[in-house]
Amino acid sequence: MTRWSSVGICATAICLASAAACDKRAQHTTPTSHSATRRASLAASAASATTTTAAPATTSPAQQAATLPVGLPKTHWTPVALREGRLRADVAGNTIAHITLATRTWPLAPRRPMLFVQLAKALGCEAALADTQLRRLTVAELRAALAHDPSLFPALAPHLSIDNDGTIACLVEFFPISGTTLSAGESTQRLQQLAAGGDAVPAAEKRLVDAWVCLQALDYIAGHGTRRRWFVDRRSGRITGVDNMSVFRAYVDAVVLESLRKRLAATRHFPVPLRQALQKNSVHTLISQLTMDSFFEQPLGPRQRADIADRILTLKSLVHARPAHLQ
Repeated sequence: MTRWSSVGICATAICLASAAACDKRAQHTTPTSHSATRRASLAASAASATTTTAAPATTSPAQQAATLPVGLPKTHWTPVALREGRLRADVAGNTIAHITLATRTWPLAPRRPMLFVQLAKALGCEAALADTQLRRLTVAELRAALAHDPSLFPALAPHLSIDNDGTIACLVEFFPISGTTLSAGESTQRLQQLAAGGDAVPAAEKRLVDAWVCLQALDYIAGHGTRRRWFVDRRSGRITGVDNMSVFRAYVDAVVLESLRKRLAATRHFPVPLRQALQKNSVHTLISQLTMDSFFEQPLGPRQRADIADRILTLKSLVHARPAHLQ
């Protein structure tokens, strides 16, 4: 009798617990439906408010701030290599603008050359560089620049790397039309012979030789040993690298770098600004110049920075080994 009573009591307790749970669920059913209705109403109101208030602002602050370099025409850019995002434009004043856009294949292509510019400034080697500027280009600006040929933008668009704010990194380099392009050959060998010679460099070629040596030093530090073209403007005494897209690569050919090191080791006439910059600045100070603003991702990793530090130390030792009176 007692056993069956216990079973009955347990069954009764289970039933009561189930009923209580059902009552509790029932009590919360109505408020939940009210909450869902209220949330839906608020969402609809927010959507309506967004539609009415946000409509006038069609561009982000970054897009509104995007501006082209002074002097660069806003239209009639012509293609050089669309898949690589390379264009050119004629600028007033006998100047050519080389334009490089960030692409999906080479998203950092416009950004690495700016590190090259910073390195040149830190080493007093501005003469070895073209006037270089980095901008953020809106899609609308790019469309306008290519509007003279309706087929250009549709062909270029699939290859572009567009940042989160809807802009495209754009590198612009200005070269004077009066200059000429040199390829590796007799002309560059002549400059290297003058730089490595024991005699004083002729005054008429001193600026070109200095710029040549600076460019070799910059290429060595930046790990760019595949340069095949140089742009020479003899009136201003400037020689600049034409293809700077391959600087500061993650992987550098050691054989090519060794060839650059040997060329620098044979050099006897290092420009005074380069010598002074290497003596004055520590390796850490020089590497700290190789940064971009927060808008752009940092293109150099820890291993790259360590390799760059080693090359700067090597260059310091090569320059230190040359007597100052040869400069």
